[in-house]
Amino acid sequence: MLSDTPVLNGRACASRPEAPDGSRWAMILSGGEGTRMRPLIERWLGEDRPKQYCTFTGSRSMLQHTADRAAELVKPGRVVTVIGHGHRRFFGPADTEGRLGRILDQPSNRGTAAGILLAATDIFERDPFATVIILPSDHYIHPDSQFRRCVNHAFSLAERFDDRLILLGAVPSRPEIDYGWIESSPRPASVNGNGSENGTLHSAAQVKGFHEKPVQAVAERLLSQGSLWNTMVIAAKVKLLRELGWRYLPQMMERFEFPRRLLHAAGHPMAREGSRREALEYVYRSMETADFSRAVLQRAGPWSMVLPMRQVEWCDWGRPERVIETLEFLGVRPAFPIQFARELDEVLVG
Repeated sequence: MLSDTPVLNGRACASRPEAPDGSRWAMILSGGEGTRMRPLIERWLGEDRPKQYCTFTGSRSMLQHTADRAAELVKPGRVVTVIGHGHRRFFGPADTEGRLGRILDQPSNRGTAAGILLAATDIFERDPFATVIILPSDHYIHPDSQFRRCVNHAFSLAERFDDRLILLGAVPSRPEIDYGWIESSPRPASVNGNGSENGTLHSAAQVKGFHEKPVQAVAERLLSQGSLWNTMVIAAKVKLLRELGWRYLPQMMERFEFPRRLLHAAGHPMAREGSRREALEYVYRSMETADFSRAVLQRAGPWSMVLPMRQVEWCDWGRPERVIETLEFLGVRPAFPIQFARELDEVLVG
């Protein structure tokens, strides 16, 4: 169980000294509806398609890029992808080749907390000692090679500290008021206190607080003091994710226990798919809607560390102007007509 007064220095992985080989998992979040990008996508493609299923440049969708990253981070068979109701119709040929791993169809959108805790429950059922990396599927990240190094570092920390969420924070370039921010303690979190690279977890730091979409003055202060953007890329023991779920969203966790009990009553392994689907429909029918960042992260600062993603370009493509800005910086022409995005963004901003 989680202690109310966690100790950062000196308590490494209480459950066991090291995770066994092959227990790293990737959780891909692809259940969002992308409402802020909807006007652009409807005008461009003529349909309401969530942004993670769109190919803004090149030949792969944002989800496919995320699945490719996951395949480089964990072994085959250790990927779980959470999608929204009806999202399978947006799958391309590459999405059916196994890179999405086990696909969990949510009957309805109940927020990111439901998606994360559903996948955590599913992974826990198969590997209760798993270490998980949470990968949102609607973000721009470059280069992948450096991002993988950051994630592998986060994996190592999560394996070492079984009572810590390891958040990857993007190094900010401006006082952005549309992102979440992570404020950290001024000094890195030390393991043995000798100050060397081996003794200090590079620049990993204890989280001091979270700021969701701050006002301009607060964003400027956070930028000046070296705070980071919250990417929602998180490494953690699956057991910890569930413990935090029970602490802060007990009613949601209680609902997710119903499919687990059903599986065991049916004799497992994974029982009949139709039974699982019916159980999930029942579970989601009157489930609360909750955002993982607000409902869990902002209350779990004592159990959180943040690791800067240095030399990694990151952007939440939640607005047309951000997509254009990123692609223009790269010198890449977008697949959609730029004038559509600029006209719509003027309407949204104005």
